[in-house]
Amino acid sequence: SHTIQATSPIKTTSGSLLPRNDLSDHLNPKLLHPGLHLGQGQILRIYIPKEEWRGVATALATTIKRQHLKIISQLGALPPFSVELVLLDQASFHETTAAPSWAQAVCIKGRIYVPVGQSLNKLQASVRHEYVHALVYAVSGGRASAWIDEGLSLWFEGGQEAAAAQRLRSWLERNPPVRLAEIQRTLVHLPEEKAKAAYAQSLFAVRDLMLTYGPRAFSHYFRRLATVKTPEAAFASAFGLPLSRFEQRLNIRLKKWVSSSR
Repeated sequence: SHTIQATSPIKTTSGSLLPRNDLSDHLNPKLLHPGLHLGQGQILRIYIPKEEWRGVATALATTIKRQHLKIISQLGALPPFSVELVLLDQASFHETTAAPSWAQAVCIKGRIYVPVGQSLNKLQASVRHEYVHALVYAVSGGRASAWIDEGLSLWFEGGQEAAAAQRLRSWLERNPPVRLAEIQRTLVHLPEEKAKAAYAQSLFAVRDLMLTYGPRAFSHYFRRLATVKTPEAAFASAFGLPLSRFEQRLNIRLKKWVSSSR
C-alpha cells in the first residue's frame, strides 16, 4: 500500500507483493509471542527475532490496539480473526518480501512486515496504515476491491486528505478519473503519477461512501463478499446501487470539485 506522507503512495506497499520466503515455514515459534487481544476474538501476534526490539514491539502493539478500537468504533463488531506483526532488520525485510528499497512496511495476505531501524514515529504511521490492510484482508477473505482497501487504509490512517486532494486535482486537471475497473485488484501496476492519483481517488471514493451510506455499510460489504460471487455484487448489496452507477456519480462529483477549485 502507499500513503501520502509517512507511508505514502510511493512509500509503502501491500497486498500485491508475494514474499520470496514464506515465513510461516520457518518462523521460530518461540519468537511468535501471543501478543494481545484486540477485541472480541481478534488477536495480534508478534514475531520478535531480537530481544532488544521488545520495546518497539510493545509500542507498535499499542498503536495497533488504538487503531483497531478506532476502526470498530465506526464499522461496528467484526468477526474473529488473527493478525501477525513481523519485525525484521532491513536486509531480511527486503529479502523476505521483495519490497522495493523505499518501502517502509508491507502487508502480505494479512501479515504485516516492518523493517526496524526507522524512527518510532515512522514505524507507527506505517503500522497504522498497514493494519487496516491486514484487517480488511481478514474480514473480507482477501476479496475486497483494491480501491476500497486502499481508500479505507488512508481514511483510518488520517491526515491524508489535503495531500490527496492536491495530487488528485493535479491529475484531474489533465486527465479523466481513474477507472475503478483498473484498480479493482491492485494499484501498484500503474505508472507513478497515475498511481498517486489512484490512491488519492480511492480515498475520496471511500469518503463519499462513508458520508453517504455510513461506515456500517462497509461491514455489510465485507460480510456479503463471503456469500456472493463477485465484489461488484457485494458492493451493490451493501451500498444499494450498482458499482457502475456509483462510479458515474463519483466522476461527476470529482469533475465539479475540480472546476469549482480553479
